[in-house]
Amino acid sequence: DEVASFFLQVLLPYTRHQLHASIIVQGPTRSLATELRNDTLKVIRRLRNVLQSGYILPGNGGFWCACAAAVKEEAKALAKSNQELMSFAIARLADPLTELGVILRENSGGCDPITVESESFFSRLANVQMVQQRFARGVQDVGADKLFSRYYDFRSAEYAVLPPSTTEPESEDGRVFHVDEYKSMGSAIRGAFRVLRLLLSIDRHRIN
Repeated sequence: DEVASFFLQVLLPYTRHQLHASIIVQGPTRSLATELRNDTLKVIRRLRNVLQSGYILPGNGGFWCACAAAVKEEAKALAKSNQELMSFAIARLADPLTELGVILRENSGGCDPITVESESFFSRLANVQMVQQRFARGVQDVGADKLFSRYYDFRSAEYAVLPPSTTEPESEDGRVFHVDEYKSMGSAIRGAFRVLRLLLSIDRHRIN
């Protein structure tokens, strides 16, 4: 059977060289290919909206931002357990991670190219620190199960995090859910990779 294909172009207005990205969506029938195309557009729109919301950072800047936030939480935990010297040393590790997040945010297009020249380093640093605070608060809040779900739902803005354990409580709607509680730098890094792996494994679409 002939495979139905759709060609999509995503415009990148703030880039100087590569002005668009090409996406080919294929399906065994025209109706299925149309459905895949619509879902692909929906995913792209949601990614664009969440990038513009300021709650995440694009590229590797987001990964290092999450790591820095986890390091700060580790330092706070050590301070509460009367390990002040170790807490101070761990907290200092977060500074270069945060600075790296600021640089990568600028390099990956996270800054507005129109105002990036007039923005100071400290204003960009404040934005990264705000994202870190939201990241830590989203993990710790009581209602965090609304942000993290066992299964990714294309119809909502939920984000899925793969559970590190097999025992999980059930939510009100019957779906099991789990919220990662980062207790160490190692688990924070593993959690960041789990999120990336899940977002990239959209098995109903092939984006080239």
